[in-house]
Amino acid sequence: MRYAAFLALALATPVFAQQPGCPPSCDVLWAKYTSITLNAVDAGSPVSASWRLMFDHQRRDIRIEADFPGPSTRMRGTLVLLGGRLLMSKGLDLPRGGEVNAVDTPILGVKLVTAVLGRAVPVAPEKIQGERVVKHREEKVGIRFATPTSEGYLAPPWTAEGTVGKVANGDIRYDIRVTGGTQDPYGRKGPPIDSRFTGRFSNVAPPIVDDAMPLGGWVIYAPRQGDAATVGELRAALEQKTNPGVRDPSRNFTGLWKPNCSDDSALQIKPAGEGMYSVSLCTPSGCFEPGTYRPNSDNNGRRAASLAA
Repeated sequence: MRYAAFLALALATPVFAQQPGCPPSCDVLWAKYTSITLNAVDAGSPVSASWRLMFDHQRRDIRIEADFPGPSTRMRGTLVLLGGRLLMSKGLDLPRGGEVNAVDTPILGVKLVTAVLGRAVPVAPEKIQGERVVKHREEKVGIRFATPTSEGYLAPPWTAEGTVGKVANGDIRYDIRVTGGTQDPYGRKGPPIDSRFTGRFSNVAPPIVDDAMPLGGWVIYAPRQGDAATVGELRAALEQKTNPGVRDPSRNFTGLWKPNCSDDSALQIKPAGEGMYSVSLCTPSGCFEPGTYRPNSDNNGRRAASLAA
């Protein structure tokens, strides 16, 4: 079964540092919304997938209400990324090893749609009145969209056609067909994309994950999560685990780390403030900015040391 095949391709693509394309400002006007619905379907396919993504930027929480095709039937449930670090799910029988993909797929879709709209719609979303026809062809600028674990690249020329419009309550709805080519991180041509994306942009009041919510029925993808009974207790344990504590001057993990000296890529570890280290992926095309590839490690370098190992 196919749905948003381009997003599935992105999940199988290794993350590289930078690829020429649409600058980060492409999506800034659209990415500010805290509730985004996304329905995705490939041209000629009867199978679709739907998500509602909610964001609490202050607490770095993401909540995803998901409805997508599984191996034998549709899967419906909830995913939570707590504090940007800990994954939880409820009502979803995710295949072993596929937990990260379940989160990456809708986030990649939202990143693609917001970047496309950022280039195809010449006004800020709040300035849209009524319905606006979108008909855009981009000849020179591609769109790179990524999470820390997956990425995709919509190569020029690409097109976006459809409509955007403001509804009575102020939400922005969209119905956009995106067509174009793809490239892998080496610049090699990939399969074409022809997908339709529909949904709404709106805002939701925090919290999107209540600290009083009990953890019964939730699957927590973290070893040794302790005896936490509520989200608040789990959040406190997570904070304690990632607290940098007191600087240990006897430990220094600064350097480039790789399993084999002949490897093209490496992890760059360097100081990132009092008691912390940044962990960045470096490839022949450059390095990720500190803090964007992996969360910073604590003062004793536990995360940095485990990654380097």
